[in-house]
Amino acid sequence: MMTVPGAIDATDAPVRKTITVKTSAERAFQVFTHGFDTWWPRSHSIGGSPLKKAIIETRAGGRCYQESMDGSECDWGRVLVWEPPRRFVLAWLLNAEWQYEPDMAQASEVEVRFTPESNGSTRVDLEHRHFERHGASGSIIRSGVDSPEGWGGLLALFAATAAPATPPSLTPGLAPIALMFKLNAGLLKSSVEGLGDPDLWQRPTPHNNPMLWVLGHIVSTRAKLLGLLGDPLEIGWGDLFNRGATLQDAARYPARQEIERVHRDVAERLKAAFAAFTETDLARPATGPELPGVKTLADQLAFFAFHESYHVGQLAYIRKSLGQSGIAG
Repeated sequence: MMTVPGAIDATDAPVRKTITVKTSAERAFQVFTHGFDTWWPRSHSIGGSPLKKAIIETRAGGRCYQESMDGSECDWGRVLVWEPPRRFVLAWLLNAEWQYEPDMAQASEVEVRFTPESNGSTRVDLEHRHFERHGASGSIIRSGVDSPEGWGGLLALFAATAAPATPPSLTPGLAPIALMFKLNAGLLKSSVEGLGDPDLWQRPTPHNNPMLWVLGHIVSTRAKLLGLLGDPLEIGWGDLFNRGATLQDAARYPARQEIERVHRDVAERLKAAFAAFTETDLARPATGPELPGVKTLADQLAFFAFHESYHVGQLAYIRKSLGQSGIAG
């Protein structure tokens, strides 16, 4: 048989799997990455100790690894491309014995794309490629990830978590706090309904910030909370919305549509983080800046929810001062 130069051997051909999930692209992306441990099966473990937690660090260059029951860590990949909420690419750093291979030149790649559908669902396309980089063992690895226990079955587990038949139940200690964040999100949307951009820059008194600044401050603070929860999100707004910041010219601030887009992204990330929390997680010591009365993660979340509610009240006041309807009741 004649060999065509440059042709890919069938044993090296990419493995492609597709599944449609009844949820938004933002949520699908967050569950796949930040919520990786919520759907990854315990049977798929490397190292000599059972799997305790599976982790994808949500940034370019981030590690993909498992924490084992004996306290050890086993790397299995690296984030090459990070483009939330549409796409990411991983280097697959496992050999045919499912052991860590640190040489990036011998790593295949896994690309996952999230494409919104017109009906609100998301098509998730996964491609595992470049098996030839593993050398002679590439065909063994390809056969494994293309088996029923491979990417096809794993995507089914992911889909069941990303779009369950019923909403996932939250741990009791978190449920009321999560409800406050959810209610606040709805009130934020109500606060700007029917308002034009000039309205968002009106100030009832020289001592009040305009609505757009308060809205940006709330969203910026939510993004900082994500960082404290281990899911850093760089929104690119600098210190424009920091507490005590001097009000700048309106042209320096992101547009209302951009603030609302970031808010939707942050809200989906918080949902994924909350779904993964246990009572043990809530009891762990708080991280980040010291806050009055805050000792545990649960305290910290309650403080952020209170802080947010305070500023939602400001939005309601400013809206009423503009002669608009209330945001609740």
